[in-house]
Formats: sequence, C-alpha cells, structure tokens
Amino acid sequence: MADVAGMDGLAEALGLTQEMLQCAEDGEWERVSRISSQRLLCLNEFFAEPVTSERAAEVEASILNLQSLDRKLSVMCDSEREQLAQKLQDLKNVKKGAAAYQGNS
Repeated sequence: MADVAGMDGLAEALGLTQEMLQCAEDGEWERVSRISSQRLLCLNEFFAEPVTSERAAEVEASILNLQSLDRKLSVMCDSEREQLAQKLQDLKNVKKGAAAYQGNS
C-alpha cells in the first residue's frame, strides 16, 4: 500500500510538473521533455501500489492539482506547437520563393 513515504513520489511528480511549467514559460522545451520522463517514473512508482483509505483524500487533492497543472502545460504546449508550425510554413514559403527567383534568373 502507498504509505506516507510513498507520497513522496506523488509530491515529487507535482514538483516536477511545476518545474516543467516554469521551463515551458522560459521556452526550455527540451528540458520540459526530459523532466516529463522523470515525472512519469515517479508517477509509475507511486501508482504501482494501492493507495490506503487513510491517504485517499490527500492523494485525490494531489491528483486534482496535478491535472490542473497538466492542463496549463498542455495549453502552453499547444501554443508552442502552433507557433512552430507557422514558422515551418513561413520557411517553406521562403524556400519556394527563393526557388522561383532562382528559376527566373
């Protein structure tokens, strides 16, 4: 059963999620990815054992907090993905323009 010591994994996952948000705000997307892997390990370890009824409310609150942070992070990731897609499209347009210019020279 997940006991008090086992809560450390969930608390660590929350801390890592907050760190991921900060990195996303700072544009450090590679770091977000690395931290995400660490966070997954913490969550897998925590949920490998059943939660005791004594800790259920605390675990529920932590999970709700984690979900809220995940939603914020997801919005930031979606925004970054859209910006990168636009930059890629812009680069493709420049490349086409350059190719057309070279073809007309």
